[in-house]
Amino acid sequence: MTKDQAMIHTLLKENDELELEIGRLREMLSRHKWIPVTEDLPKERKAYLISIIKTDSGFQLVPRVAEYVGIVPGAIANYIGKGKNKWKILDDGGLASLDYQDLLECVAWRELPEPYKE
Repeated sequence: MTKDQAMIHTLLKENDELELEIGRLREMLSRHKWIPVTEDLPKERKAYLISIIKTDSGFQLVPRVAEYVGIVPGAIANYIGKGKNKWKILDDGGLASLDYQDLLECVAWRELPEPYKE
């Protein structure tokens, strides 16, 4: 193998490794982006970080941790949303009381980050 061929072989190998790393980074970034509920809803019933708006004013509240539950019949305290876009607020502090919950709607969601590790 000539020097040029060896250099080309090395560069091709490094390129393949870089493409794999770029793929891993893209996958990681896609797990940490906001997903509008108009595009998709979670597949699993578990906790997510959700972005909430007040439907009467469009005011966006601080994101909350909530469990995606899908369809829940009737009005139940600590639940917000309508139809398939139903969420149980886990850290509500009275946010989703029966008097207030009809004014709240989840507009986007994302996976929770991994817990801190030393």
